[in-house]
Amino acid sequence: MVALTIGNPRRTAMSMSVRTDARCSSVDPTPIKHPVTQNYIQFIERTGTEHFKLMIDTGIFQTVPVDDGHPGFDPDERPPFLEPLKVPMADLAEALPQVGFIQAKFFEIDETLTDLHIPWADIVRTLRDGGYTGWLSSEYEGRREPYRGREQVRRQHALLRSLVLDLQGAQPTVVPSPRPFGPKSMIPNGPVSPPVPGAGPGCG
Repeated sequence: MVALTIGNPRRTAMSMSVRTDARCSSVDPTPIKHPVTQNYIQFIERTGTEHFKLMIDTGIFQTVPVDDGHPGFDPDERPPFLEPLKVPMADLAEALPQVGFIQAKFFEIDETLTDLHIPWADIVRTLRDGGYTGWLSSEYEGRREPYRGREQVRRQHALLRSLVLDLQGAQPTVVPSPRPFGPKSMIPNGPVSPPVPGAGPGCG
């Protein structure tokens, strides 16, 4: 995994992040207002622990269906994990004190660095306003053509850096021009984004 931080990641260094999944509920990823997630929040509040946190999967904020084709699935039947849950940002803001890690799921970012499904500007603003200082770890869930995932993660990092710098009032970000998917897309080409203050190396 690779990660981008907002602020200082040390706050969550000793926390155990727990992601609710299909083994615990019928919805994957699990919304914040789901009983499973709420039970975890109640446990944190009841015990006052600093060593047990939530991991939020940004797939819960997906606003439109993913219809760009996934091998192995019936093209006429969209699998549940590609349907939007449309969890509101207010839910994230409310739960943020109990969040230790963000799994930055996404499906497709186009050549203009626009995510077609996940509202990153709203997410990043909510994290900044709520004082989040932990990690965002990229999780690409789009199509599986060779080299596509690497290019998509590159685009996501460029998009997130741009949004963070915009919120910090920095100069507009210069991002690499999009390149075709394939081996040559791994070769540096053109200017790159300036580093985000507090950004760290990939994890795992």
